[in-house]
This record gives sequence, structure tokens and C-alpha cells, in this order.
Amino acid sequence: MTRYLTKTITVFAFFLIPALVGGQGIAQDADTEIHMPSFSELEESWNTMKPGGETSCAHGTEFEFYIRAGDPSKILIFLHGGGACFDAEGCAEGSGYYFERIEPWMYPNSPRGILDTEHPDNPFRDQTIVSIPYCTGDVHLGNRDQDYVFQENDGISRSFTIRHRGQVNVGSSLEWIYGNMPDLREIFVSGLSGGGIAVPFYANLIARTYPNAKVVGLGDGAGAFSSRLDSLQLHSEDNPTRWGLPYEVSRHPGWEEFPKQSGIQDLHILGIKDVPNLRLYQVDHAYDGNQVWRFRQLGHPDPDLPKILRSHRSEIQSEVPEFRAFVLGGYRHGVLTSHMFYRISVGNVTLRDWVAAIAAGEEVQDVVCEDCSRPGFIYDEDDLTIISAVISRLLESDSWNPNDEGGTCPQSVENWTLRCAAIDVVRDLTGQPPGNYPAALDIVNEASARIGYERGDDPVLITYNNAPNRTHGEIMEFLETVRERIRLQLDSESDNGEE
Repeated sequence: MTRYLTKTITVFAFFLIPALVGGQGIAQDADTEIHMPSFSELEESWNTMKPGGETSCAHGTEFEFYIRAGDPSKILIFLHGGGACFDAEGCAEGSGYYFERIEPWMYPNSPRGILDTEHPDNPFRDQTIVSIPYCTGDVHLGNRDQDYVFQENDGISRSFTIRHRGQVNVGSSLEWIYGNMPDLREIFVSGLSGGGIAVPFYANLIARTYPNAKVVGLGDGAGAFSSRLDSLQLHSEDNPTRWGLPYEVSRHPGWEEFPKQSGIQDLHILGIKDVPNLRLYQVDHAYDGNQVWRFRQLGHPDPDLPKILRSHRSEIQSEVPEFRAFVLGGYRHGVLTSHMFYRISVGNVTLRDWVAAIAAGEEVQDVVCEDCSRPGFIYDEDDLTIISAVISRLLESDSWNPNDEGGTCPQSVENWTLRCAAIDVVRDLTGQPPGNYPAALDIVNEASARIGYERGDDPVLITYNNAPNRTHGEIMEFLETVRERIRLQLDSESDNGEE
């Protein structure tokens, strides 16, 4: 049997969609805590909402979502991603195939990207924000409790039930919004990966509920997902209809013609049909490693992801001319909830400005990278300081360690792997994670561009660092290439400023 997901929780969308609340097969849960303050009762910081009732995570633990109160007439709704399961092995508790419960780290203690209300450039910083985590193995979209039978090695069968209630969970969030924010004028619905797949569906339902509001849907890291290839046809062992799909979705107005085998194209085309106050958009990295990996898992060893994205975009625009996409260079999966949302561009168009424009209802064009091998990072002097410090750390041949064993990087050693040198330098200089700085991410992208990105047990920097016959000279040439790229951009900006 072909496995659809591995035990790394980073891929996340499937291709079919369900219904919202009140689905068949969902029983009322008793004695579940309910904590749903009204809008006027919300605290200034993030509020934890516990809807109780029929909501649930996969194995019966409690579902919750988070709200930060802002302008009561404007809202950002974000659907997070996190794996999926289709059979007993994948759905079993602790399988690692998907997020199966709400974890403490899902609370938005330090939100990034469009969820960071402290960032001065965030176009949503003054809006009410609803952050919806994921814990049901169905990419937010299931509407069914499903029994699975697991065969033990000794031949004994063990059965268990998974509560594929993603749709019910999201529905509880929307129910609170509908009941507490009747005067919404601007609504922005977004999501990453599996959440990105769900954006057209939920944005459609919300736009129908608020016909006088301006509604925008923007998916992130989901533009290549499709079920129209032979290898993507559903099999009895790995069948999302166990989540209640696709039958539940057709019960909603406007979705009666939703096809059994569908892809991101159908979701956008049907999502915007007969809903004049809705606009849909998509952002992707051209070589998104998770989307590439999925095609490889499904029997396509060398998928041309830029071509697939281009084909899907063309198909959607043939039916929805106003649809627009932003395609960044590089291999990352998702960007909207990253610090890089503010530090990345294609040519002279920054992603932040493009998103701000669509949120404001302005007309935008497709923005597609030409050299798609790496993102167009926007550097500053801190990045030059960081890359120069990494070079200094590894300058002597005996200061480089050619064997990266993975795991946590030490804070003090005699020699450093490429990965740990970068991590330690950023830690020493800034006290922040490396992912906050384009220089550190560009080291990863340089390695990806040189060796090709393929999901595996080892991160790309470990693979690059540990390659047989890798030399210290190659490591230094590698880092000098990154430094020169940063220096050239900063020099160009300086020259333009003087002019």
C-alpha cells in the first residue's frame, strides 16, 4: 500500500472538502468545558476560547481556538495546518502522522507574520484576529466519527474511533464570529497548507453570511495540490471519504456540483461562483519541498512544481479571471506566519505590500519569480554581520566539523558544523531564532539550490555538511557566495539612496 504521509508533521492538505456544522455521525459530548466570552468581554491579549459541545480533537481531547480583539468591523481568520490520517496505522494515537491534540505551543505566545500584531508593518495589526489550530487528522474539514481496526503483529485486532471533527471545530469558531461580530465590513480568510486548501470553502461560506462585507481568501503553500492524476485517485485503504468527504460539502449552497475527484482548481472555481463580494488568491514557493515530496510519494519522481502551479493558475483564471497568485523562489513550505513575510520579494514587489493591497481591495497582478531557485530576501546590515560572523567562526580548517549528527547544537565546542555555526552565531548576536533572519535562511536555501531539496530524515544543511568528500574550501566558498549576495543587494540599495 502506498503511504500518503510520513511521520514528519509538515504536509497537510488533502484535496476534498466537507460540510460545516451539524454533520451526520457527530454525537453531543457531555461535561465538556465551555468558555466563550462575548466580544465585549474579551481581554486585550489573546483569549482562549473553549466551545465544548460537539467539538473535539481526534482522540476526544478538548478543542480550543484563540482570539485577539481588535477592530470589530475587520477580522483576520487563520486556519493552521498539521498532517492528516486515512487508516488505522496513521490515525492511531501517537502515530506522528498528524497533530492529534491541542498542544501548549499552539497558543499564540509569539505570533509571527500576519498574526504578529506588534509588527508595525502588519496590515492586520489593528484587526480582530481568530487563530484556529488543528487536531483532527482531516485538515479541518472532516465531519464524521470513524472506526478503525488495527492489526497487531500477533494477529489480534484492536479497534478505536477517531473524531474527524475539523469541520465542526471550525464551525464553532465561525458560529462565535457570526453571533458576536454582526457588522463586519472587511474579512480576510487565510490558511497554511491544509488550511490553505480549506480557504476557498470557508471564505465562500463566510462571504454568503456577510453579503455586504468585502471578503478575501488567501491560501499559503497549497497551490499544487490536485487529485486529478491517476496516482492520486482514492483507494479503499487511504480514503478521505472516511472524513465524510466529499459528500458533506455538496449540502451547502453553491457547492452542489462539487466533484468527487477534485483539486485546488475546483475549490477556487466553485468557491467564488455566485459570490460577488469574494476574491481568492494564492501564495506558494516555486519548489515547495512539502508539495514536491507529496508528488514523489504518489509516484511522480521528478515533479515540475513551477509548471504545475502555472497550470493550476491558468485553469483557475480561465473561469475566474480576477484570481491572482504570488509565486516566490525557493523550497520553503509557507510564509504568511513567518517573520519572512516582511523580508521577502519577487523583483521589486514585496509579499507584504502585495498582501496589504489585496486586503485593501486593490487590483494586483500575478507575481511570479523568474529565477526560482531561491527566495528574494530583503537584507539589512544585521544579515551582513551574521554571515560574516559565520565565516569567521569557520575560517580555520580545523574549526569546521564535517560530521553533523543532528539534534541540539552545543553552545561551546572546538569545531562547528555549518548548521550549528549559523545557529550559534545568531544566538550569540541576537538571542533570537535563526529563522528571524534572511541571512540564516539563505544559508539553507543555498544548500537547497546546490543539492536539490528532498524531504528526508536529515535537514538539508546536515546533508550538505556531511556529503562525502566535502572540503573546508567548499564550505568557505559556499558562505562567501551568500555573503556576496547580501553585500551586492545592500550596495545597490545604498547607491539608489544616494541617487
